[in-house]
Amino acid sequence: MAYHPTHERSPFIDSHLKAVLERRGVELLGISLIGLSVLIGMTVWSYSPEDPSWLSATDAPLQNLLGVTGASIAAPFMLVLGWSSWTFAALSAVWGLRCIIHIGAERALWRLVFAPFAIALLALYCASFVPPAIWTHSFGMGGLFGDTILRQVLLLMPFTDRTNVLLTSLVTGVSFVAMLLFCLGFTRHELGRALRFLFMGVIMTYAHLMNVLGQGT
Repeated sequence: MAYHPTHERSPFIDSHLKAVLERRGVELLGISLIGLSVLIGMTVWSYSPEDPSWLSATDAPLQNLLGVTGASIAAPFMLVLGWSSWTFAALSAVWGLRCIIHIGAERALWRLVFAPFAIALLALYCASFVPPAIWTHSFGMGGLFGDTILRQVLLLMPFTDRTNVLLTSLVTGVSFVAMLLFCLGFTRHELGRALRFLFMGVIMTYAHLMNVLGQGT
């Protein structure tokens, strides 16, 4: 019986081309996330309580940059979360950038699981401040969620009202920064490099300024 060697069929897409396609797909996802971040930022930044939405029917001129759709999306988010809605834009922008430059994008899923905690901390932090005159809502800048949690926290604290609010603001502010950095995928190595870069930038700027002032003198 004659033996006919069988040649292994080459794959339609080799491993190198597959890796290139995967990288381009991740980069496309990053561009989409940055675009989403821009849209979220436009929606929140141009939010106006006078805009017509499913929460309010009014004939006032529309101010949201994304029209009725943007106003309808911004209204419930501002009602519930207040200015902590900006966290969505930050998360989308940073992870989009990570996908484009291929640094730490693989950490997205298990880091973003903790994103609700960062949003809640910012809502509580914003709720601890006195709203400015332009804030015309009956609730604080952390939305109804921030006000509700803040009231419960203050009831459990033993100090005076002013001290309780100041302490809550400090703790939630620091906790939010730490949690946000974690949710954005930063590691100790990346934070160390960023701090060294900032430190060297300050030193170089100071040295250049002193050089310019010395020449001027």
